[in-house]
Amino acid sequence: MSQTVLSFGSSSLQAADLDTLEDREWLNDNIIAFFFELMEAQLGEKRKDEAALWPPSIVELLCSLSDGEERDHEGLFPPLRSCAFLPINDRYSSSTHDSIGTHWSLLVVTDGHAPDIAKARHYDSLYGHNDRAARRVWYKYHRLIGGSTDKGNCALDRFEEAKELASQVNANDCGLYPLVFADLLLLSCSPQPQGAKTIAAKVLPKDVEAYRKRFRDWTHKWLEYCIKKQESWKSWSDVKAHVGDVPRLNL
Repeated sequence: MSQTVLSFGSSSLQAADLDTLEDREWLNDNIIAFFFELMEAQLGEKRKDEAALWPPSIVELLCSLSDGEERDHEGLFPPLRSCAFLPINDRYSSSTHDSIGTHWSLLVVTDGHAPDIAKARHYDSLYGHNDRAARRVWYKYHRLIGGSTDKGNCALDRFEEAKELASQVNANDCGLYPLVFADLLLLSCSPQPQGAKTIAAKVLPKDVEAYRKRFRDWTHKWLEYCIKKQESWKSWSDVKAHVGDVPRLNL
């Protein structure tokens, strides 16, 4: 059985997960879930009710439900927040999930408490690739919060692709974009479309590629400290005190 090498909150990483942070590797689900848990911890008590960061496993659970079952299982999902960050994989485009996913993107829902005004913005570093999957997740999320059963009503009227986002220049950095945008939009307090457009337009592929190394080095520093001191940390303040803040993409 593989051994957990890093853990925080309910998320844990094995050595194989950390390997996906190496150059030319595809980030896996566990890295995204781990990063999102760190983001939520950084919000602190004052802002914890502002946003929900869904791990990939919970987004996939939502997609696996038959249409009409979403509200029946709402207790399985994170509490509704004004803003929700949902990682999107191209395999979510089908209810069967019988394909192997190859591409990650990020769906950001704002005004997420109210089905009549909630809206979704999709950040895809390969414009259009995950459009079908993102629209399906948006439809299922909208149903979860009590929205219309008419797919066209929510998916077409209040779904937007982030056209200003520059495309990635390689095949393997897509998983970094949900991390980068969750950090930029959440901690800058700019998830709403107007502020988000300005931020997204500034994100360049070379910056995202460089972020891989910075985040990898940071996790390795954490791992080395845990091995040396035989310690594990439960709070964000402990993590920050020992290995510093999560690296940021400075625009």
